Amino acid sequence: ITGPITVYGGKVTLAGVGLTSTASGAAVKLISSGDVLVTPGASITTNNGAILLAADRDNSGSGGIEVYNASLTSNGGNITLGGGAADGSSYAKGLSYTSAAYTPQSGMGIDIRGNSSSSSSTTINAGGGNILINGKGAASGTTGQYAIGVNMVFLPTIQTSGSGTITINGVGGVNIDSATYGAGVNFWSGTSISSASGAINITGTSGTGSSSVPSGIFYAGGTGNVSIYSTSGAIGLTGILATAGTGTAVSMSGSAIYLGRDSTGNVKTGGNLTITGDSLSLSSSNLDTTGTLTLQPYSNSFSSAFS
Repeated sequence: ITGPITVYGGKVTLAGVGLTSTASGAAVKLISSGDVLVTPGASITTNNGAILLAADRDNSGSGGIEVYNASLTSNGGNITLGGGAADGSSYAKGLSYTSAAYTPQSGMGIDIRGNSSSSSSTTINAGGGNILINGKGAASGTTGQYAIGVNMVFLPTIQTSGSGTITINGVGGVNIDSATYGAGVNFWSGTSISSASGAINITGTSGTGSSSVPSGIFYAGGTGNVSIYSTSGAIGLTGILATAGTGTAVSMSGSAIYLGRDSTGNVKTGGNLTITGDSLSLSSSNLDTTGTLTLQPYSNSFSSAFS
C-alpha cells in the first residue's frame, strides 16, 4: 500500500500479516479506544514514515499495547507506543485481556515480548528515528495480575541508529496481589536496547498497592542477557519509588545485566552512563563506559547503601 495508513477501532489487532506503507514518509497508525495488539507473525514497515500504536485514545484509563513476536520497522521514521490520546502522547494504560491464560499481562500498560518456545522474538527498529514508549499499569485488577508499566520479556530488541533516541517511561499501576508486582519498567529473560549517537533514557516509577517487589526499574531474572548500550550516546536509568523508602528504585542485579556495553563486549558506550535512584541494587551487574559513570539519588540523599 502506498500509504499513509490509519486504522481506528475499539480494539485493534494485527495478527500474522504484514502491513507496509511504501511511500516515503507515509505513516502507519493503529489507534484504539481500547487495546492495540500486534501478535505473532505480524509486521509493520514504513519507508521513513512514523509508526504509531495508540491505545486508550479516549483516556478512559483502559487500553494497553502488546507487541508479541512481531516487528515494527520504520527505516528512519519515529516509532511511538503510547496512549491517552489519538497521537499516543500520554500512557497506554492496562491491557484488557479477559482470558485466564493472559491474566499476568492483563494489567500491564505495554507488554513487549518474544516467544518463549523459539528463537523468534520481537524487533522494534527505527533506523535513525526516535523511539518513544509510554506505559502505565492498570488502576485496578485481579489476583495474578501484574500492574507493570512497561514489560520487556523473552529477548525483544529495541534499536535505532544515527542520532535517533530511545525513551521508555513506565509507571506501575495499583497492584492488588502481594505475590505479583507493579514495577514501572520490568525485564525478564533477556532484552537488547541500543542506539548509536542518540541518548537512551529509561524511567520507571513503582506502582502502589500490594507488591512482592516494589521497584521503579526491575530485573526479574530468567534466561538471556539484558543489554542497554550505545556507540556514543548518553544512557540514563532513573528509578522512582511511589512511596519513599519502600522497595528498591533501580534493581538491576545479576551477571546477565550489561549497562553501557553489549553482552559480547564488542560495543562499549562512549557516552556517559547515569543511574539515578534513592536505592540502587546493582550487584554482579556489568557497568561499562568510556565516558563518566554516575550513581546518584533521585532526591537529596540515598535511602540505603548500594548493594
